[in-house]
Amino acid sequence: STIGAGVQDFLTDRTKLANVAIGVTGLAFGIYTARTSTSVAGRYIETRLGKPSLVRETTRSNALQLVRAPFSSLRALLTTPVADNSLKNIVLEPTLESRLRRVAISTSNTKRNKAPYRHLLLHGPPGTGKTMFAKGLARESSLH
Repeated sequence: STIGAGVQDFLTDRTKLANVAIGVTGLAFGIYTARTSTSVAGRYIETRLGKPSLVRETTRSNALQLVRAPFSSLRALLTTPVADNSLKNIVLEPTLESRLRRVAISTSNTKRNKAPYRHLLLHGPPGTGKTMFAKGLARESSLH
């Protein structure tokens, strides 16, 4: 038959076999290289343009997070935050605690009344709870 003769001719011709083997190997190498380089480039772009860790931790939930953790996402959507909880795990001097509690309450009220926000600068030595307060303030004021 014609097909059998073509296959027989292909298998006996070493040049055609070598060309096909080189072509298939080159195609496989090209596909693998494109897939790997796209993955590496994607990770590089994600690290360069991705959100900082503080933003990732306090960011608003999306549909993917709702699928991953449905109970905690629904609880977060259904509960109303209280501004006093932003200082829950932080030990402070009484005067500083009262000042930061006023900031938390005023930020929550500002959000509720749709007024312009005041700026806030937290400064001090490492380990004094600045980031912990900022996370709590963002979470409890629904600014995250």
